[in-house]
Amino acid sequence: MENNDDNSDFYLKPIFAYSSFFISKNGLFSQMLTFEYKEESGNYMYKIETDDNFYQNEINNIWNNMQFFMDQTNTYVNDKNVFPKVVDVEIEFKDEYTPLFYWIINFKTELNKGFNIYKSEFEKEILDYDAISIYILEPPLKIKRIESSMKFEINEDKNIIKYYGFKGDFIGPEEIIEFINE
Repeated sequence: MENNDDNSDFYLKPIFAYSSFFISKNGLFSQMLTFEYKEESGNYMYKIETDDNFYQNEINNIWNNMQFFMDQTNTYVNDKNVFPKVVDVEIEFKDEYTPLFYWIINFKTELNKGFNIYKSEFEKEILDYDAISIYILEPPLKIKRIESSMKFEINEDKNIIKYYGFKGDFIGPEEIIEFINE
């Protein structure tokens, strides 16, 4: 999501990604994804705040880019292909040099009573930034097994996973969460 357009007077460099992912017992999967960027001139914030057309074009671009990425990722629940959809996007600022992009992404599917498996397949890549992702499974859902290239920890109640990725780490090509619906 870097902007390196020859006509622009700013450059967005990703520096951190945070994801919060909630899996509901009724089969709703909801994610809030946040990317933090560094933009050293402050011009991006100025353009977002003063040019409505530029702002709307940026919203449309980051919406479409993320949806394209979602469409390129193969996501399955219990071997059934599911289709995550971007449902909201926003641009905020920590300060004039630190833009934040937010996406809310959802899909809904049927869960089995007993064993379930979530699987996401995507291109293997090297992280250009640090990242953390927290998955929360609504009780009575409980994590049984994880396969991931990222470092992770599971809480004592087996319903929260914290994934950690650091700049230079390889991630992918798949992530698997096996969980029980008691």
